[in-house]
Amino acid sequence: MYIAPMRELCGLMLTWTTYGTWLHGDERGAYNRKGDTLKSHYVAPDPRLEDLHRRRMKSDAFILDAAMRKVVRLAIEECCAFRGWPALALNVRTNHVHIVVAPHAKGQDMLHDLKARATRKLREAGLIAAKQSVWTRSGSVSRLYGEASVAKAIKYTKHGQGPDLPEAQQPRL
Repeated sequence: MYIAPMRELCGLMLTWTTYGTWLHGDERGAYNRKGDTLKSHYVAPDPRLEDLHRRRMKSDAFILDAAMRKVVRLAIEECCAFRGWPALALNVRTNHVHIVVAPHAKGQDMLHDLKARATRKLREAGLIAAKQSVWTRSGSVSRLYGEASVAKAIKYTKHGQGPDLPEAQQPRL
């Protein structure tokens, strides 16, 4: 009997979007991750579904400007350092964040901690209101098996997002 070798988990790619910028039904498609992320399913583009979700929004879609992106990046770097999570690549965009990290905790826990720290730092800097919705409810945790998968995720995170975006010169922390 053949037993396949165990693949080694070498990293995690965490991705999350800003509030209201990628709704179910959007032309890019989406994944519905209720409960167990292994049981997620693809949600095809559907303008009526997107319109329904847009009408249910509590506020406008949230976009990160240059000052906000810098605060978010610093908050994520700070959280990773504090938790002892080696960050291998990070890219904070106007409407989403990608980070590749070594797998030192459960992915959903890491995602939650990073989003919470970034939100708190944005509030402390006076860049968002106390009740502002910043992030979508969840995010994506991709498990990276093998060094080649980690290298591919790092390359995508650093170079597959379009041109570098400027940050504000002085963070207001």
